[in-house]
Amino acid sequence: MITYLRTLFFIVIPVITTYAQIPTNTWRDHLPYHNAHKVVVAGNKIYCATESALFYLNKTDNSLNKLSRINGLSDLGVGSIAFDEKSKTLIIGYDNGNIDLINNDIIYNLPDLKNKNLLTDKGIRNINIYTDYAYLSCGFGVVVINIAKREVSDTWLIGDKGSYLGVNFIGIVGDSIYALTDNGILISNANSAFHNYYGSWILDTTLQNYNGKFYSGTILNGELFVINNSANLYKLTNDYKWQKLFDAWNVNSLSSSADKLYLNTNNLVSILNSSGSLIETIDIKNATYTTTDANGNIYTASSTDGLVFYDNAKYTAHYPNGPISNRTFRIANNGTQIVAVFGGYNEGTGVNSWAGIEFYSLNDDMQLWKNYTSTEYDTLKYGSDASIVGATGYEGNYYIGTWGTGIIEVKNDKVIKRIYEETTNNVFTTNKTTYCGVSGMDFDKNGNLWVVQRNLEAPFFVKTPDGKWYNYRYDNILSKTLTGPILVSANNDIWAIPIYGGLIGVINAGSNPATKSDDNWLEFAFYDEEGNIISTEVKCIAEDKEGAIWIGSNNGIGVYDNPSEILQNKNENKKPRSRVPVQEVDGYLHKLLEGEVVKSIVVDGANRKWIGTAGGGLFLLSPDGTEQILNLNKSNSLLFSNNIYSMAMNPRNGELFIGTDAGLQSYMTSASEANKTFTNVYAFPNPVQPGYSGLITVRGLMFDTSVKITDISGNLVYEGISNGGDFVWNGKDMAGNDIMSGLYVVMCANNDGSEYEATKILIVK
Repeated sequence: MITYLRTLFFIVIPVITTYAQIPTNTWRDHLPYHNAHKVVVAGNKIYCATESALFYLNKTDNSLNKLSRINGLSDLGVGSIAFDEKSKTLIIGYDNGNIDLINNDIIYNLPDLKNKNLLTDKGIRNINIYTDYAYLSCGFGVVVINIAKREVSDTWLIGDKGSYLGVNFIGIVGDSIYALTDNGILISNANSAFHNYYGSWILDTTLQNYNGKFYSGTILNGELFVINNSANLYKLTNDYKWQKLFDAWNVNSLSSSADKLYLNTNNLVSILNSSGSLIETIDIKNATYTTTDANGNIYTASSTDGLVFYDNAKYTAHYPNGPISNRTFRIANNGTQIVAVFGGYNEGTGVNSWAGIEFYSLNDDMQLWKNYTSTEYDTLKYGSDASIVGATGYEGNYYIGTWGTGIIEVKNDKVIKRIYEETTNNVFTTNKTTYCGVSGMDFDKNGNLWVVQRNLEAPFFVKTPDGKWYNYRYDNILSKTLTGPILVSANNDIWAIPIYGGLIGVINAGSNPATKSDDNWLEFAFYDEEGNIISTEVKCIAEDKEGAIWIGSNNGIGVYDNPSEILQNKNENKKPRSRVPVQEVDGYLHKLLEGEVVKSIVVDGANRKWIGTAGGGLFLLSPDGTEQILNLNKSNSLLFSNNIYSMAMNPRNGELFIGTDAGLQSYMTSASEANKTFTNVYAFPNPVQPGYSGLITVRGLMFDTSVKITDISGNLVYEGISNGGDFVWNGKDMAGNDIMSGLYVVMCANNDGSEYEATKILIVK
């Protein structure tokens, strides 16, 4: 068995946060932390397990601290946690069977179960500690951990004839071990050496509905309490007889602490004594687990309110800020704001996911998420599947398109209305019974909002700045088609793509979008240079800094380097053809990402291309696509998942937001948006403190800035060219040697030498 060690770096989230520069090549998580399902007390730290990660409340300074894969944990998807008081070890079990042990801020990873080739549910549902061992209740059986040795000591398959059987709780009472399973309660002799043999386990048939699922249990004063799917609450008395206390409906879990039993429900927490008599109720919603600290303070995990502290009828909810969901279907950059939507649809069939309308935005300083749900806005109650963001470019103002129930207008960060069938011209939907399924939205340079709807004969709509709607059918372009996103290019061409079948459409609305007479349009298949169809399943579209149009499909990428010529030359009966970049790999030429499903393309400040794929992770390409600079995946980086849904860039600092099927995160790239002139040129971190080994970034530069770094005597130490508005330096000289402490001068000049700027960096060793 191999044990991997990591040092744990805590991210402290203070009560008041200020904007700070994030070092290049570092990651941030943007996970939901309100959906807690387990809480444990570890001295002055109260740990809470959430759907994706952990956080803890430090009672000493009341700070919240996030623990995720970004800062040391081995995985995402926390199934359960437990704290061993004797060894001061926090045990974390994941949904995929991975296991972490944290002791003295060091993480010890036990990947044995995760790596084991089992065709079954390996998720860890519960963890119970007895003496020196942790008993992990899993989707297939039981795993026993020797806490002191930090190793797996045994595995029990206790189903019939050694088959897999889901276990939900392990309780040791007297000389017996009780396993609460999906098919009843199994009992074994605690002193047996053969718990891994199914024959040593006996089904308890003395309970009502004995072969049903017993999903939660706890031990209070040496007595075992259990509850099954029939809502029967039982207590195992001291004479090993089951006593039915009462019917307990809608109980999420049982827990116990300080001589009290807690029934955690969606409406309240009921506190009982060991006889089952009610002591009091606590008005905490969506309670999933309750415990107390040494002072009798009550802490409850809530699936909506995170960690709830109860003290003398006062309730305080604690959880780090984040989006309301770990699902991100689409992301958009709205000027200096990031907006993400939760819902979506099946891109192969167009079938709704029927998720309620939820979306979230990250504010100007990129620190706090604001969530929009039907709880806050009645407008969002009667709809589903937010699928696209129409970014206005003005922070706080944007549109959210849904896959069946119209458009949500947001103004000054507040939901204003839902646009379903506008009275102006009565053209936004064909009739009141038609699903208003919006797949694409974008603004042209004159402020007109262009919208495309799925499966309509006339799918194109435009809303002019004066609020009037117009609807057009351009021959058969995307008519009755499963439409996808649209893009309005720098020359005001509207690019519209189908996501399954159909042809690509390019439209120019002329000088007046209110009339069709001056419009020009063309549809065509997605061809390569040889006239071969690249794919009929187009996924995404982007425009780069030179005006080229990049299209991603389920078979790689095609590039239209001179897109303005498509409409200009349409009467020549030539098929518009895209360039497929070719890369040399091991001496052979390969078409760029051939066979990869490309879900998202983002252009950074240096005109490089960030490519998000469904299964292949994240790629960084040179401006023309012929060189692969990076391939980040779950194995070689902190990327949550290789399955990427959508991405967006914050141009001010080059932070790339990545929506995956495991949650939203961001990566600080080395290229912010270039400035037209040198603007507030500065370096960070500055001063560079002892022990820092990351990259130093110079920001505020022009495109292709020449940068020279010298010591205070004028000796050249390092030089290079900026990526967009950033220049990154590893703190070494040109020969790769570490430099000494001192003050260093950064001299910057634009590519024709007409503008100059300088700044300084203090390095302390």
